[in-house]
Amino acid sequence: MKNPDAKPSRKKQAFKAAMLGILTLVLLVLMIKVLGENAPAEARAGSTNPTGPADPSGAAPPSIVLEEVTVDWPRTLGRDPFYSEELFPAKTGSPTLPAPPRPDIAARSSEQLQTTISQEASKRLNLQGTLQGAPNRALINGGVLRAGDAVEGFVIEHVGAGQVIVSKRGIRVLIEMAEKSKT
Repeated sequence: MKNPDAKPSRKKQAFKAAMLGILTLVLLVLMIKVLGENAPAEARAGSTNPTGPADPSGAAPPSIVLEEVTVDWPRTLGRDPFYSEELFPAKTGSPTLPAPPRPDIAARSSEQLQTTISQEASKRLNLQGTLQGAPNRALINGGVLRAGDAVEGFVIEHVGAGQVIVSKRGIRVLIEMAEKSKT
């Protein structure tokens, strides 16, 4: 599970920008093609005569008549466009406030909290391997993660050779890779 607050890398941002540019160009080409197909035959033929196409009968080209159209827009809106409750009503029966902190954890001293979080990390996180590179990555619980990613409620702060530093509630815990027993 990735950390939603983590910023995408520059490489990903550059890729997204390039894809957006390519899609924009494709859309522009399609619009030109569609508009070109809907143009009159004289315009598609590339007529360069400013007075219109040459007509053997000598008749004048048809003129374009513009008509003024009056639109009566309402002065007030029937709803507030910035009030989202009308469009997206709150789910009934679901709590709107986060659950209060558990009193058994909140009442513990910092040493007890450190021990509890350390035990929780050792139970819930299985460091299966690390990969040194740019950036360093760790294989935790079957997922390939890097610094800044979140897993099981812990945020990965640092990936080292065979070890990872994770944090939860401001408490940092070192997770080391378990060595396989030789049999």
